[in-house]
Amino acid sequence: RPLSAGLMDETIPEKNGLLDRSMLESISGRSRKRQYELAGEFGLEDFGSPAGGCLLTDANYCRRLQDLFDHSEIIDNKAIALLRYGRHFRFDDKTKVIVGRHEKDNMNLDKYAGADYLRLEVPDTGSPVTLLVGTADQANLQKAAEITARYSDEKHNPIVRVICTEVGTGRVLEEIMAAPKKHRDCLI
Repeated sequence: RPLSAGLMDETIPEKNGLLDRSMLESISGRSRKRQYELAGEFGLEDFGSPAGGCLLTDANYCRRLQDLFDHSEIIDNKAIALLRYGRHFRFDDKTKVIVGRHEKDNMNLDKYAGADYLRLEVPDTGSPVTLLVGTADQANLQKAAEITARYSDEKHNPIVRVICTEVGTGRVLEEIMAAPKKHRDCLI
């Protein structure tokens, strides 16, 4: 707030004279020029690159975080880290699917996947990594395979072969034949 407070409504402490509004910045936009100027004014030479802000200001991230709080008994660092990557789908109270959007997402989904997660992928083509967390019944596996097929390079084919493996062991559980579908009604 101190870096953008001049753009916001006056607060009670400002109205009561406890804060001098003229000392607050009015930074907006993606440029970091003013932040670098401030660092110079304060004599700071060794500091991290100014970033776009807290993830809690991102509506999509907050929706995913709330979903995690609503549906998970155990919340660990890996579950929190996964919120930053891919497309998230909620199938039911116990089942969630995360689909990578690009190579970086795929790498991070593999990095943070729990040993008890299932991993789906279309073999031998450009494919997202898909993680299924929760109930791996046949209906949920089929739906996860349809979403995986939809976001793969094979999405124009009527039926796509999707491989499902256990993350912890790497063991192939099954091959699923799936018609590519979006399932937007499940998107978080």
